Amino acid sequence: MASKKMKIAATYFITIILTMVLLGGTAYFIITHYVFGEKDDGNDLDALLKPDTQTVSEGYQPTFENNKTILIILDAEKRESGSCFLLLRFLPTEQGALVMPLQSDCEVNGANGKTTLYELFRTGGTTKALAAVKEITGLEIDHYMKFDKDSFTNALDIFGGVNYKIPYQLIYDNKETGEMTVIQEGEQFLDATLIRRVLTYPLYKNGESYRATVLAMLTADMFNQNLGTGMSDRLDSCFSTVINSGMETNITSYDYEDQKKALAYVLDAEEDTVSIVLPIGGYNEDGRYVMNADFVRLLPDTLMTVPPAYPTTQTTTAAANE
Repeated sequence: MASKKMKIAATYFITIILTMVLLGGTAYFIITHYVFGEKDDGNDLDALLKPDTQTVSEGYQPTFENNKTILIILDAEKRESGSCFLLLRFLPTEQGALVMPLQSDCEVNGANGKTTLYELFRTGGTTKALAAVKEITGLEIDHYMKFDKDSFTNALDIFGGVNYKIPYQLIYDNKETGEMTVIQEGEQFLDATLIRRVLTYPLYKNGESYRATVLAMLTADMFNQNLGTGMSDRLDSCFSTVINSGMETNITSYDYEDQKKALAYVLDAEEDTVSIVLPIGGYNEDGRYVMNADFVRLLPDTLMTVPPAYPTTQTTTAAANE
């Protein structure tokens, strides 16, 4: 991962930002005090189609109610490695955010016994996936954002791309899409299409665990490299782009208006504020990934501060060297 610390944002953030609030971000995940029930879900964006203005008033201070957890899903292809699940914890009170990847082969309870997060999502949709994530993490999920291949590309066009260190040459002939992926080892500039191919690459040497690490690292890099470019001054147009990208979400324009100041407050941070939390766990006898019980027990506290109050034993440096 680039030598930068992690900053808030990306598809979730922007999506969140833009949709809520990225990107279910969030994050992501990826965004703060949302009000449901009292307002309609409508897609009235008239209030957003006005010139962008600075959204953070002098002396603005977010509250705990602004902190949100968003599940971001990339459903690019109908295969386990063609999907991505990312939790984005938006923390305006810390002027930052956390991103935590969830492996597609994570064990969850299904209607007919134990299954994987991917299989449950494939058969039960977003509703079942949200319930499963709550079950395995013990966290309340405030919002979600689900992207397919096209909406993912449309939303990421906001960022333009990212410089990312590819661990080794990636070669994959995708018979389903007809895409031939050849990405050289080392620092590479990735546009939206190449980002998707890297995130859904099925042949990483360390399998789904490493692919999940790549998801967190690349997401953080994308946000970090693009924040501080006047994004807080163009939140309205970013939100409009994301909400109209074709993605599925329960974030409304009302949510965005409620969280707009908190979003800008985080985007205007002068220091790096996005951190990565990598799950601790291992594979059981059935070949499914299970998160460590102590890690899950501490997770609510871990996701309350930036950097995490209880950092995982895995580090992005070690992961990058695998």
